Amino acid sequence: MYLIQYLPYFIVLIFILLPAILLGLQERNLNFYGLSSSFLILLIVFGSRPIQFFYLLLSFVWSALLFKAALLLAEKGRMGKGSFLLFLLLSLMPLVPKNLMLFQNLQLPVYAAVTCFSLKNIQLIACIRKGEIRDLSLGEYTGFLLFFPSLFFGPLNNIQDFHDQWTSVPSSEKYRRLMKKGIRELLLGSLYLLCIAYFTGWELQRLENQITQEHILWHLLPLYAYLYAFHLFFVLGGLSRLASGCACFLGVELDKNYSMPFFSGNIREFWSRWHITFTRWLKEFVFCPFLKKAKKSRQLSCPLLRKCLAYLLTMGALGLLYGVTPSYLLFALYHGLLLCLYEILIHKSILYEKWKSLPLFRIFSWFFTLQLLMFGFFILSGMFLQICSL
Repeated sequence: MYLIQYLPYFIVLIFILLPAILLGLQERNLNFYGLSSSFLILLIVFGSRPIQFFYLLLSFVWSALLFKAALLLAEKGRMGKGSFLLFLLLSLMPLVPKNLMLFQNLQLPVYAAVTCFSLKNIQLIACIRKGEIRDLSLGEYTGFLLFFPSLFFGPLNNIQDFHDQWTSVPSSEKYRRLMKKGIRELLLGSLYLLCIAYFTGWELQRLENQITQEHILWHLLPLYAYLYAFHLFFVLGGLSRLASGCACFLGVELDKNYSMPFFSGNIREFWSRWHITFTRWLKEFVFCPFLKKAKKSRQLSCPLLRKCLAYLLTMGALGLLYGVTPSYLLFALYHGLLLCLYEILIHKSILYEKWKSLPLFRIFSWFFTLQLLMFGFFILSGMFLQICSL
């Protein structure tokens, strides 16, 4: 199933990347070739889905108009805090129809792309307010927003890094290094998706049928949670590695998106290893601004309370951006509470401070964290609420 599903896209990628290799080795500019490739990918993915393509196009035009309006407002010195917050809210508007179920038939790729537009546009508007961006050509703006390796579940690229790579041409030596990295990432991504994700997905489906048809076999639920977590990791990790590999061939180096998250020693470490670029975005635009604002409030004089509220708010934003469904929101709330409990533990527990450097305690901490993570993924899978409703 996975091979049949992804094979056409692999073939298209090969035909897209081969000319890029020739251009890169000759030290030619890859900017507009990469932009053309993004247009081609979008036509292939959404060409047979006119409603989704129109929704995507409207979202892009809306984002571009907001960006241009923010530039004009900044030129006149009117980009205050109120205007900035308004632009942030308006940037999230394309997510509303899907989250409010106005377009129930929209599939995951278009929602992922529209979410990517919103997150990138917020990053750009923040840079405008800081004075880091005073102008951006239409070509570079379009290239940044539509860059296909980061558009579907790939690492979110940073505008500063993208600008540096957009305005420079890599030497043939540097491009060869990028090619080696790209080949490695493509091979690992293919292994993740076509092999490991396939087998875990097949077994997951078999388990789900067994659990639902035989009226819940309780001893199978832990196995289901583990399989769901590993399947999700290898699907998302595989897509991220493929995205990173494609970007390398187009002369752009994307940040790492997953770093062995199931080896985390605590819940906070997990979120520094899972969907790293998205977590970084949440920290920059939700967590840190709230803490900064809360420090000025007399009602929130306790640092621990401020941090706990910041975690809950950040995880709430994560749940909303994932999609407004009971499972996503419950997953976000669960992780918000875990982060709060961990923060209380490290600040209030004398035993934690005493034992945290002991090897045996580290092993226990890793194992305990893993079980908490598995229950979280069990919630995310939807099986938890399905069982609760029986």
